[in-house]
Amino acid sequence: MVLRRNRTAAIAAAWILEGESGVGYNPGMSRTLTISDKLYQRLEAEALARGFENVEQLLEDHASNGSDFSQRRAVVDNIDRLRNRMFAMYGEMPDSTELIREDRSR
Repeated sequence: MVLRRNRTAAIAAAWILEGESGVGYNPGMSRTLTISDKLYQRLEAEALARGFENVEQLLEDHASNGSDFSQRRAVVDNIDRLRNRMFAMYGEMPDSTELIREDRSR
C-alpha cells in the first residue's frame, strides 16, 4: 500500500483505523491512498510508538488483527451473558476479598 500525503481524503485512513480493515483486504493488490499530512503524522507517530518502522507495517498489523477483534468481542459478549444469567440465578454475590485475607493470615 502506498500512502500519499496531502490535504484530502483523511476519512479513508480513519476508516482503516476504526476497525473496518480486512474488508476487501487483499495483500497482493497495491493501492494508493491520499490522506492529510496531519493524519499521516499521527499514523507515523503511532507506528513508531508501537515499534514499527513505518506506517505500512502498522496498517498491515491492524489488518491482520481485525479478525482477532471480532473474536474478542464475541468472547466478551458471552461473558456478559453468563454474568447476567448468574445474577438472575444467584443475585448479587458478596465480595470474597475479606475471606481470602483471613485465609492468608492463618
